[in-house]
Amino acid sequence: MADHPQVEVPSAPFEPLAQEIDTHGQSLGFDPSGGDTVPPTIGNFAPTPGTPLQRNTAVSFDVLDLSGLLRVEVSVTLGGDRFVVHDGDTFVGQYVNLSTRSPIVDGFRFNVRHNGGWIEPPTFRVHAVDTSGNEAS
Repeated sequence: MADHPQVEVPSAPFEPLAQEIDTHGQSLGFDPSGGDTVPPTIGNFAPTPGTPLQRNTAVSFDVLDLSGLLRVEVSVTLGGDRFVVHDGDTFVGQYVNLSTRSPIVDGFRFNVRHNGGWIEPPTFRVHAVDTSGNEAS
């Protein structure tokens, strides 16, 4: 793993530090009334988990939520070490150049490739928070 620096991934669940407020004092983020109680969905993984992965194959998955997504964080475990792939804003480290996040209906499709190819089978962790504060991992 000496070819790239390890980035620490917080072990605690994501907790927002602030809400965006519009010029009228209305929150643009969480719904404090709790009207939406359905968490985001994470799925449609390709290749299917457990399938042998070719070195340069992209791993894709979708993150969806009808009420909208506030934040999606992605990390990967390789050889027992966990690395940040997407920090909620952008791809980082060895995932910057070849990975994409594309808008789809109700969410995003992530296509993740490791610069230089996968050196070991990856294990992904995806953590999503919707605009009502519902979480899924």
